[in-house]
Amino acid sequence: MLRVADAEPLGGQERFWALDDLPAAERFDYWRSVICEAYTPLTPRRRLTAPPAGVAAGFADWVRSVPLASTQLTEIASLAQQNIHGAREVSRTSVDAVFVNLMLEGSCVGSQDGRDCVIGRGEFALFDATRPFTLDYPESWRALSFRVRRSELVHLIEQPDTFTATTHTTRVPGGACAAITAATMTAIWSGAMSLEQSAAASTNTAFMTLLSSCIDSAGVLAGAPDHDAQALVRASVNRYLAAHLQHGDLSVGVVARRFAMSPRKLHALYEGHDLSFAQTVMRLRVEACARDLENGSGAVSLTSVASKWGFCDLSHLNRVFRAHMGCRPSDFRAKAQDAAAAAL
Repeated sequence: MLRVADAEPLGGQERFWALDDLPAAERFDYWRSVICEAYTPLTPRRRLTAPPAGVAAGFADWVRSVPLASTQLTEIASLAQQNIHGAREVSRTSVDAVFVNLMLEGSCVGSQDGRDCVIGRGEFALFDATRPFTLDYPESWRALSFRVRRSELVHLIEQPDTFTATTHTTRVPGGACAAITAATMTAIWSGAMSLEQSAAASTNTAFMTLLSSCIDSAGVLAGAPDHDAQALVRASVNRYLAAHLQHGDLSVGVVARRFAMSPRKLHALYEGHDLSFAQTVMRLRVEACARDLENGSGAVSLTSVASKWGFCDLSHLNRVFRAHMGCRPSDFRAKAQDAAAAAL
């Protein structure tokens, strides 16, 4: 049954799904038709294995979820199964998201983009919901899954098309970054409920920076043949921009000096890509505004949001926001509030 926490915490409303109230014979159908659809479209296939000691016959599952700014944090516990996110499920996916799955107990075999990976306890891998993937759990398992916005992640990494279905582990040279990222995920999960809105937004930004650095460092250590030095620098610049949107000077000259290059060289890093340097900065500002509009209360004025994220005035924000998002900030916030109310 779906159970929602009685009080809304500072970091957002916690949701808890559990199947223990249902007859054993109905639990898997509920999991398949309700819970999988609520999180992301998945088609689960049950493995015909005996339940572990102390677990009643049927299907035992629970899911606990809480938002952290634009990221959805979820802890999941379940029995052996295979979850398929195929072409039909992709077509029903309403949010362009990437899942960062950290195994706490058990293991998972993940497949996407022609790659397979085995994720053991304390390890994590990423899966892009805009394309098909499968997750195969051969035994009872428990995992943390962070659903991050794809648009916020891909411009922070060097190779946005090759980061999926790769195990990030401490069992390889240079695995310290993976260990730090995994530890950060568990720390964020344990403290997310107590974070104020501004702290949650800062924590989310810091996590995205750490995650993208971990992805890029894994690619360098693996010696990927299509590794692109310019792309790696560009991803580093983008991470710097994302981390300094609110308080940093992001002019071409200042950013170029930060990375020991000329302004011309900085501009050249973005040649041949969808967005120039200036357009990248503006896109990051718009996305930051969108996160505030989605997660903040209606009491915060649009003028305050514009000032916070570096826009000259509300007119400037309206013009740029519409160009990037296809609607005015006020319409975007109203739609987000309607969606949040409908989910309650």
